[in-house]
Amino acid sequence: FTSVDLYWKEMMKNANEAPNALEAGTQKDMKAKIVKNNQVLDKVQKQLEEYLTTKRKKFPRFYFLSNDELLEILANAEDLSKVQANLKKCFEAVYR
Repeated sequence: FTSVDLYWKEMMKNANEAPNALEAGTQKDMKAKIVKNNQVLDKVQKQLEEYLTTKRKKFPRFYFLSNDELLEILANAEDLSKVQANLKKCFEAVYR
């Protein structure tokens, strides 16, 4: 992911410095690099979904959450105030 992020920043910097859009969008090997980066991002997304599936298998209540909500819980596991908002979907009967 880091390599994709660095290329994106470099590409945006070059686009900002280019005098027109046609020049910015027709840099050498740009399309090939973008296609390669999309393939890398697809692989990263697949691995992330596999990771979330393992978490859902360990705790089936996580199936009630979207990927974004589950990521927020996992990323903020030590900050209960941020986690608590999403737990309502896991334990709906508790909050009625």
